Amino acid sequence: MEEKNVVKENSGKAGVGVIIAIICAVLLVLFMLIGIPIIVGIIYSISQNLEKSNVIAQNTAIIDSIIPQNNISGLYDSMTAEEELLYNNLNNERKILSNEVNTYEKYKENKDKVKSFYDKTLSSSEKFSITLREYALKYAKTITDSNKDKDEMYDDIQKIYDEIYDEIATDFYDDVYKGVLNDMYDYYYNGILAANSDNIEDFSKYLEAKNQEYKWYSDTRSNVYNVYSKAKTDIFSFYNDIRSDIQLGEYEKLQKDLKTFEEDINRLKNVNNGTNSNNTKTNNIDNTIANTNIVDNNTAGLSNGDNSTEFKTAMDTYEKFINEYVEVIRKYKQNPTDFSILGEYVAMLQKYADEEKNFDSWNSDDLTSQEYDYYMQVMSRINAKLAEVEE
Repeated sequence: MEEKNVVKENSGKAGVGVIIAIICAVLLVLFMLIGIPIIVGIIYSISQNLEKSNVIAQNTAIIDSIIPQNNISGLYDSMTAEEELLYNNLNNERKILSNEVNTYEKYKENKDKVKSFYDKTLSSSEKFSITLREYALKYAKTITDSNKDKDEMYDDIQKIYDEIYDEIATDFYDDVYKGVLNDMYDYYYNGILAANSDNIEDFSKYLEAKNQEYKWYSDTRSNVYNVYSKAKTDIFSFYNDIRSDIQLGEYEKLQKDLKTFEEDINRLKNVNNGTNSNNTKTNNIDNTIANTNIVDNNTAGLSNGDNSTEFKTAMDTYEKFINEYVEVIRKYKQNPTDFSILGEYVAMLQKYADEEKNFDSWNSDDLTSQEYDYYMQVMSRINAKLAEVEE
């Protein structure tokens, strides 16, 4: 019996040895037939798929925590999980893109993938801005449908401001506007496209690629900021209306305000669902800066030609507006509980919305080289000013 076991054990070891030998032989044949570069490519592809699988697993864990709730605490947890999901999706895709497009040569070959990521960042931000409004509505309905008295409801409504307007919306701003998009800028415009520029043979094409990258980044960043700002404005106005209705005991007006806000959300959803991310046109001011910040009311439809003076005036007017906007932000940061300053902020955003109608006919691609240079100078100063108040 003992002899049989030894024979079986030795036989098993021999079988394993045969399998290993076969695998080694197959690998050797593959190396001989298709070469090391292709084998390395296969291994890289496998590693990328594994990384994507890890992303899916991570996101699935977060999705599992997004469970519809009928109380404020549950709504808050679900909303927090959705914001984390948005950030993880974008940030993980950014990392995968950075691993794939990690040289200037690869950037030239895969510019469409970089552009697609910017488009996805904007469309994802638009969808999340609608989600924030939906949570504000759910908060209000949950609170007003409770059996609490007027004073308790009035206190609870404050959570719309504290948890949605001030906390989750700010998390979105930090994670996407300041996080993902700044990382894209550092990696591509200020990284791959800035390194070894002296050694590039076709400098004109390199400069064209760099300018295009900055435009994609700048336009997306401006649009995402507008999405964020408009969402906060709508949520604050809704919160203020509902709070006032409860305080004054105007319950008929309360129901009307709830219905109006819900209708506004549905309109935004319909527009968003029917919008191509490459040509975003929504009822909010998503594309105000990117497509229209270089004109004022008197310069809509400006085209190439002898209009440099008009163009410069328009750019200067916009820069002056940004200066005023930055001052309002500074005042708000110094006195975040001052509702009069919040009123100034809302009015400033409304000015964006009022000007948008005059900007729709402008095509920002119709610039002379001199106009484009001035545009880049002004945008550089504007971004520096906005960066100061973001810290």
